[in-house]
Amino acid sequence: MLLRACLYCLLSILAATAQAQALLTRDEQDFIHFGFAAQLGSGIYAMSGRTIQVYRLPFAIRFPTDDELRIGVRLTLPVTIGLVDFEPQDVLGTDLPESLDSVSFVPGIALDIALRDDWVAEPFVEAGVARDRTAELDERVYSAGVRSRFDFGQRGTDWQLYNELVYVAVEQKITRSN
Repeated sequence: MLLRACLYCLLSILAATAQAQALLTRDEQDFIHFGFAAQLGSGIYAMSGRTIQVYRLPFAIRFPTDDELRIGVRLTLPVTIGLVDFEPQDVLGTDLPESLDSVSFVPGIALDIALRDDWVAEPFVEAGVARDRTAELDERVYSAGVRSRFDFGQRGTDWQLYNELVYVAVEQKITRSN
């Protein structure tokens, strides 16, 4: 019960920060670009009165590299799941959802280039699919970019500065029959 209460408080705080933009038509509401969630990451996003709660699971496989080159190679295998119109109070009243409203798998390749001992640049490319089960909508997701991670700290505290420049393209395909 304590876990549910803590989860409810956390979700309530996150939901309060997600404010809806201008209202969309009903047809537009059916096609929230959940494909972008693969890059946006975990969080609660609101659009036209609809809320999508997103969890990104950043699975990856790191290949062995030569330390002298200071370049690492990773196969990224991120899985993103989403819950549409999920409210934090649902956890207390109806328990956790039994199915997922959206899911994506956008694998890619990333290089970890050590520019210095405390600074890593990470160029990457990814391509995959996202599926909205509530609207029978498939999306192809493509992304490319570079991330920068700089580690620093003082007096026993570790800090990290993280930046990224990302281009994301999403192509939609309606799979339902009208």
